[in-house]
Amino acid sequence: MTVLNERQAVIVRRLLDGECLSVSRLAASFETSERTIRGDLTTVQDVLTRYGLGLSEAAGQGLGVVATAAQRKALLSSPEMNEMASGQRVPFLAARMLLLGTSTYDQLAELCGTSRQTVIRDFPGVERLLGELDVEVDREKGKGLAARAAEATIRQAFVKMLNSSSLGMAACERLACGLESCDAKARELIDEVSETLDVHFSNVRLLELQLGFCIMRCVQGHSLSLEPIPQDVLDVTRDANFGLYVTALSGYEADMSDKLCLIWTLLGAEKVNPGTRISSSVAAADAADYLLERLNLAHGAGSMDYERISRGLRAHLDVALYRIKNHIPIENKMLDQIKLCIPLVFDFTNRQMNAYGRLHGIEFDENECAYIAMYVASIFESSMGIEGKVKVLLACSFGTTTSAILSSRMRQFVPECEFVGPLSHDEAERYLDANGVDLVISTNDSIVGDVQTIRVSPLLQSRDISLIKSVLFQLTYTKMCRNFLARHMGMGCDRRVTLGDFISADDVQIASSSSGWEAAIGKAARPLVSRGSLEQRYVQRMVRAVKEYGTYMVMTPGTAYVHAGTNDGINEDCTALLHLRSPVIFGDENAKPVRDVVVIGVKSSESKALISIAKILSKETNRRRLEESDVDVDEILALC
Repeated sequence: MTVLNERQAVIVRRLLDGECLSVSRLAASFETSERTIRGDLTTVQDVLTRYGLGLSEAAGQGLGVVATAAQRKALLSSPEMNEMASGQRVPFLAARMLLLGTSTYDQLAELCGTSRQTVIRDFPGVERLLGELDVEVDREKGKGLAARAAEATIRQAFVKMLNSSSLGMAACERLACGLESCDAKARELIDEVSETLDVHFSNVRLLELQLGFCIMRCVQGHSLSLEPIPQDVLDVTRDANFGLYVTALSGYEADMSDKLCLIWTLLGAEKVNPGTRISSSVAAADAADYLLERLNLAHGAGSMDYERISRGLRAHLDVALYRIKNHIPIENKMLDQIKLCIPLVFDFTNRQMNAYGRLHGIEFDENECAYIAMYVASIFESSMGIEGKVKVLLACSFGTTTSAILSSRMRQFVPECEFVGPLSHDEAERYLDANGVDLVISTNDSIVGDVQTIRVSPLLQSRDISLIKSVLFQLTYTKMCRNFLARHMGMGCDRRVTLGDFISADDVQIASSSSGWEAAIGKAARPLVSRGSLEQRYVQRMVRAVKEYGTYMVMTPGTAYVHAGTNDGINEDCTALLHLRSPVIFGDENAKPVRDVVVIGVKSSESKALISIAKILSKETNRRRLEESDVDVDEILALC
């Protein structure tokens, strides 16, 4: 069964609410690429099909869904849809009541993707929250539940609700279903204010929803001109920039009292002037939430203790933002090692932090991103739980006592592993016929199955322990890479993306074999060096990186992704691939058989080459095709 991630579930709800959605609009809404959204829509289409529904395209409007009430209810209550977290339900229900006017328990349950009983249980909390904002709940017999208050109070309550830390952006996007007609006008006003006052808003999408609600209330005929204006709204006239705000809103036809409420909302929104920042602690919390939300959407790290992780990440980002704000450069002495040893995590973190920085006028350099990447790697490894454990089979051909000693010492020295055995050689063969393991540790030279095997002394000498720990460290990292890629692909990716989107035909070579792994790196990089995309010293640095840090570059079976630092001789973003008919043993220590060598030169923080290519080459079907003797360049470029 396909379970929709949080972003995909929001898309389904918006479609079922009758909204027409374009790929470009969704990409802007979720601050992600159009390619990712197209992948999401493929997954959404699969789920819709199971409920007898389908996406239809209206010329000039986007994609939509036509569903009966029964189909809508069945899908919203289905196991494919993520149920909203309990901590978000109460503020979401309260905000939704402000949007709906009158609603029933059943309608609210459908919007939350939960049961009517759950909404009834949560409703006292909804009433308390609204009451704190001076909004009452009326129960109208035969109609339902309605939020009642003065118009200014209704608008201010909605704005404050969305500013609440209890509501994440994904939950806020669910509220957008009733505001889509006002999005364009809200964005136009934000652009006018940004240009007139030369400011950047910290969360443009959140502000769009808040202004969109105020605009919608005006469209529905709820004008502030018909009632007294609250003092805090009137106080905006005392702001030093009040005249500039009025100028910025001059193109919006509305009563001045309604414009005052918009200015109150704009003044309350977090913003930065070019070259300055809001307090680093506030910004750190915002940046941490942004990064964790994207990590969760992309890789499903949501089972973690969010509050604990968030506190730690905020503390780290608080220091980083203080350095950026005060122009204090930092040199991360582990920068190259981090980029080489956890390249997937660094690539993900670097792109996310730069995306966040573009929204808020902050520039994160590679040194800061590398430190943040270490924290992200720790979060992801912890979230893997049992999936990340290395499974080790102990094969011992000696007696019971020796086997017991081997077992005891292994569990003492590497307790983080999952052990099977000790088993005799024959028992180990039978076990491997029916089960998988990551590593075999054996006391004799016999090969047990085709799994990587380490031969050790039955009593475990110090050199045995050092070798085992080194191999286990790399195996753990490899498992993390595979989990990272598998979960990233779970987001839904565009099936039309191929290797040819990242590598040109001139940069793909096929050879029967290579004299060694160093020669393979040199040959793979040759086209890039010949045309000046890379300098020869970059090749030398790649070879040195493998010798210094080991075979971390072999992130997916049979493929090495080799690269060096940004300042090691990259003149432009570039990628090349060498395919070997016969594998080469890659590396000096913990060597691994490699059939494909991918050379990557990344100069721009925007490049998605590494993670995109790794996702393609990690697929089992693609690996099997590359093992066939007749594969050619065109087929390699067509892999997707």
